[in-house]
Amino acid sequence: MENNDSKKIACQIMEINYMQKLKKDNNQNNYDLFPMGWFDIEDYKKKIEILAEAISKNIEIIQTKSYQDIIEKKM
Repeated sequence: MENNDSKKIACQIMEINYMQKLKKDNNQNNYDLFPMGWFDIEDYKKKIEILAEAISKNIEIIQTKSYQDIIEKKM
């Protein structure tokens, strides 16, 4: 259980870093940077992978290959 908690915390830190890097307006919370259902996903390892790609490429989550792979699997 602790391992999943650690991943969740790491994911939350990555989400903050992602928002800071891609923020559009300092006066908004910028939650529009996250795709619908993002906060319902509990696979924190995959979310961290997606966020790392988004941050390193300075792109939104929906533009990452990792996220696109998830979408394709659901279809």
